Amino acid sequence: SSSSSSSIGLGAQTVVATDGITSRNLATLKRYATNWAVNRTISTQFKIVPGGQNNAGLVFYYTPAALNDGVEKYMLLHANVDAGTVALLRFNGASFVVEYSATFDASNFAFNLAQWHKLTVKPNTNLGFSGVSVQCELENLQTNDKVSFTTVVTNYGVPIGAAGLFTDRAYAYFNSISVE
Repeated sequence: SSSSSSSIGLGAQTVVATDGITSRNLATLKRYATNWAVNRTISTQFKIVPGGQNNAGLVFYYTPAALNDGVEKYMLLHANVDAGTVALLRFNGASFVVEYSATFDASNFAFNLAQWHKLTVKPNTNLGFSGVSVQCELENLQTNDKVSFTTVVTNYGVPIGAAGLFTDRAYAYFNSISVE
């Protein structure tokens, strides 16, 4: 087990949405296999910019097609403000599969597009061969409101993969990504 960590400060005005509101946007720190897919804490801070759909995400377990029998695969912790959900999604190469989804509204979480938020994911192999336990959290950094859940993913696969940032037809500022 390695105790190394990787973190990059992107600057408060960095826009990840390369094609903006017309496409799905994904950027990874590395494009090859890493040991970041399990037993790490991965987080990012983001602010959604109005003008498209209102969402942002944290990618982990990203495995490019060249390393995965021609199929790009990844896990995604996705905050969807329009739907009022934070969800753990698995991209299987063709579509998203919902592993778990939690709802939020004004009664339990203050999502404000003008404020910074944080997504954190902790995939752990403490279940042996039966699956990976994944802790997920969405936090408003100004109010400290949180929505969190833990779920088990049983079809996780080989625990390799990179981490990254995601939007789906949305603009967002990301000012950091951390893998510890």
